[in-house]
Amino acid sequence: MFKLRYSFNIQYILPILFCQFAFHYSVHAAIQAANINNIADTKIILSNASDSECRIEFVDLNGTLINNSVSYASGEGAQCDSAIDYLDAVLYNQPNETKPDFFCFKTPANTYGWGRHDCNEILEVYYEDSGSVITIPEHDIPEFEPLPTLQVAVGEEVLFHVKAISSGGYQIVYNTQNAPTRRRFNQYSGQFSWVAGYKGQFDFEIVAQEQYSSTNQKAVLPVTIIVNDFTLASFGIDPTQLDTFTATDIAALTPESMVAFRGNDIKSIPATAFSGLSAEQLEEMTTHALKAISSDQFNYIPISSFSGLKSTNLAGFNTNVIQHFTLAHLQAINSIHFQNLADANLTKMLTNLSTNLVNTDLLDELLPDTWKINGRTGEIYHPKGTPLSFRGLDLNIQPSVAQGKLAYYDELPSFDSNISLGGLGNIPTLLAEMNHTLQQLGLSNVQFFQRPDGLLTSYGALNLSMLPNIDSFAQTTEKEHIAVSDTQGTVKFVTDNQHYFEFIPAPKNTAALLQALGEDGQTTIGKSGDTILSYTPLTTTRTLQTQVHLVVIFDAFVTPAPANFCADPSCTQFKTGMFFNQTNLRDLRADSPLPEIGRMVYADGTSQLVYPAIVAPHFFTSGLQQLSLIKSVTPQNSGREYQVTFNSGDTLTVYPSFNVKVTNLAKGQHVTPSFYYSFWTETLTYTVAVKNQLFTQELQVQ
Repeated sequence: MFKLRYSFNIQYILPILFCQFAFHYSVHAAIQAANINNIADTKIILSNASDSECRIEFVDLNGTLINNSVSYASGEGAQCDSAIDYLDAVLYNQPNETKPDFFCFKTPANTYGWGRHDCNEILEVYYEDSGSVITIPEHDIPEFEPLPTLQVAVGEEVLFHVKAISSGGYQIVYNTQNAPTRRRFNQYSGQFSWVAGYKGQFDFEIVAQEQYSSTNQKAVLPVTIIVNDFTLASFGIDPTQLDTFTATDIAALTPESMVAFRGNDIKSIPATAFSGLSAEQLEEMTTHALKAISSDQFNYIPISSFSGLKSTNLAGFNTNVIQHFTLAHLQAINSIHFQNLADANLTKMLTNLSTNLVNTDLLDELLPDTWKINGRTGEIYHPKGTPLSFRGLDLNIQPSVAQGKLAYYDELPSFDSNISLGGLGNIPTLLAEMNHTLQQLGLSNVQFFQRPDGLLTSYGALNLSMLPNIDSFAQTTEKEHIAVSDTQGTVKFVTDNQHYFEFIPAPKNTAALLQALGEDGQTTIGKSGDTILSYTPLTTTRTLQTQVHLVVIFDAFVTPAPANFCADPSCTQFKTGMFFNQTNLRDLRADSPLPEIGRMVYADGTSQLVYPAIVAPHFFTSGLQQLSLIKSVTPQNSGREYQVTFNSGDTLTVYPSFNVKVTNLAKGQHVTPSFYYSFWTETLTYTVAVKNQLFTQELQVQ
């Protein structure tokens, strides 16, 4: 695996750092000379002694000079004009590219520091010559905007955004208390995400505190998530009759019953029936149900019903449907719910809206204060640390997808898009960002492109095939060096636009993969790179056996196929397909034992190693961690094994297997993920529903 990191040339940044340091050093020395004991009761007065000197005085709250402390800071960086501009920018969170990390003092024990992480107390700062005063309000308890009780279905991702207001205008830092394990939480944006693996009620708190506050004053927001395992039958709805529903049938449903609808249920309902959908019903629909709504169904929903959408489900629609939102749809939505969208959901909405159907004037009114859109280029400006989502890739236009042979658990981003309104503005695309980063790192001999099937492939000196990890995309929180690194097969990018991308291994060529599976073969690629292969093997008499299902994860590196896969002496043709112990996947019997490693060989003479994987690992990890004895479940080695840690501190390792048993679910049938451990065989049986099929996998435990 490769490890690369880029460092800027230090000869260009030393002069800048020196000028910034000069002012810091002089103030620091002056504090030490003044022997100030109670810095919280101290004010700083800055005054220009000359064009190149800034006079620094320390006074108490009565204006009395402390110990006659006076200091002069010389040099360009010490001028009071630049100092006050810098202080104003920092204290009021205004953009200032030239400012140092931070300007502050730390208590107690008379220790003083300049780093962002060293600050507890910020002094009042007076600028004498201009008469302007920067006043730092006292830290106060932030106020939370209310969050309703959240109801989701088992297996659904909970994604919401909390917001607390600081009366002093300070940055808010968030933390969770007693929250479910395996959640993802951004302490600066307040975005929370979690896959609900089991039914039940989950109560916890989110705590907000003003950054750098020396007090313990915190705001606490109680959060309640109710995970339901309702079925349609729970509300007297016959799932076998959904394909006959009319608008009258939809209108007759209670709003409470909408939480029982899953994606497959929604797909069964005729488009015209959605004209009976009310705002109250739309309010109760889960994001998984909304995601299944097609463009035809969407167009029948009354525009007035969109007033029922909330920040917790508003962005549930798939990206192709969001492109149908018009000005009237947006005007119907409560602006408060739009502003309270989780950051990733907000960028999902903005980058997928059609610029022909909406305008930036309305969006400016809908956006939070910290978000802006450039009316000329469409570029979206958002806070640091923002989780991102991009314009969706339309896979419906691809032949292999149209034939129903290739599917993904989740939507994929189009790397020919960018962070702009509609994703098609006049700024660099995601792909251009990545390739420009490679050039800056001296890797111009490596380039990436996105295949029609959505996978990213590199060519040149390095040959990789990857799947974007959509849960990882974010704007970095601090100015970071551009970088490309690789850890256990996961490739990470930090671009010069400060976008962070993460990629996981994937098959190089899904068309060749489907060809290897035969005419009735299918493949589904999971968000963690877990790939389900379904095929019917042939006997020695070329008659079909029972269909077989495998779960694999690919090695990210694409390498030349070994010589023994040449089909002719000159190696102009290769034995193509998935092989185990030199035996083609199509020739394996249904009951054939499989080794721990396979190989996919492509017609162009390249190949990838494949390893066993766990079906839907996000359900596996979240489900196991609901058990009271288990502290954590951590994937290792690109998902080829999982370490389970118990509350006692003991650990064990779970190893996936290739084979799974699959049964079809009946219409409306929902199954909760389950586990069964056998002490006799030391195996863990894991059962999970994916789409309309039930997968059972036997895992080895050591």
